[in-house]
Amino acid sequence: MLSAALLLAWHGRRKPAPAFEIAAQAIEHGVAAAIVAGETTRDIGGALGTREAGSALAKRLRAQ
Repeated sequence: MLSAALLLAWHGRRKPAPAFEIAAQAIEHGVAAAIVAGETTRDIGGALGTREAGSALAKRLRAQ
């Protein structure tokens, strides 16, 4: 997910498109909030599978 955020930020800077940079920031903030809430996959200490972690992040992004 953070790789996608990096790509969006790069594209936003390359093609002066603030919406892409805003989307990148939203992903970064959503990931950080999910980590704090423990909504992570097992490989980084959480208890969720990838589908559940992705769904939790998507829910956070929709709420922003």
